[in-house]
Amino acid sequence: MTEPESLQNKIKQLEAQLEAVKEEAAIAKRLGLAAEERANELYLDLVRTQEESRINATESERLLDGLWAMTEALDVEQILTGMLSVLRKVLEFEHAFILIEDADGSFGSIASTDSLFEGRSWEPGKYFGRALKGKILAAFDTSQISEWMLQDQAVRQEAISALHIPIGMGEDRALLVCTQSSRGFFTSKHIKLAERFSVLATRALQNAKLYTELGLERDTLEQRVTERTKEIEDLAKFPEENPYPVFRVSKDGEFQYSNEAGGELLS
Repeated sequence: MTEPESLQNKIKQLEAQLEAVKEEAAIAKRLGLAAEERANELYLDLVRTQEESRINATESERLLDGLWAMTEALDVEQILTGMLSVLRKVLEFEHAFILIEDADGSFGSIASTDSLFEGRSWEPGKYFGRALKGKILAAFDTSQISEWMLQDQAVRQEAISALHIPIGMGEDRALLVCTQSSRGFFTSKHIKLAERFSVLATRALQNAKLYTELGLERDTLEQRVTERTKEIEDLAKFPEENPYPVFRVSKDGEFQYSNEAGGELLS
């Protein structure tokens, strides 16, 4: 190989190496840009997650504070009213009502945020059955659920989506139903908050029910004491009201008591 040919080959090799280096540099630049973009995405995700965490912490604190206060209440009606007030701030519902099972197996409202839901009868089907077994259910569109289909149009218009939360009321089966007039409003976030709520709500209602039962027993005992006291008082009046002489004499034969008729006899 002549010297010119050798130089030409060397030039070609150097050009090829230069192109390879340029390609590597281009790849490195693309990787660098991709890494920078990924880093920016991760940063934005971190910021969003931190904000969600802050919001969830605030919601949870507000929820727990309100519900812990409810556990101190000793009146069922007071607890149910307080329950709806506390949860409205956290679960963001427009309306809510509490259903409890009647003797005939249907469900009726015992508390609500709007008169629209008062005095209505609900026939439980498969959907309510799942919720009553302990599963919190978020309905994307209530128009597809048999229990809601039986309600009139006024109710269905106000409750396009709904959250169904089982709550413990002793032996009674009960549901808290939260509603919104937009489809698909309730999400997994609301379900998680409701899960926290249901435990404390059950405890609060159990406390109230126990207190109510104790109150009924106390009232019954007081009534019995009042009736027995009256019987004793009536019995004590018997000698005075008796038109015939009544005496009480000691073992030694001394007169200890005489009613009016007996006194006239002794005088």
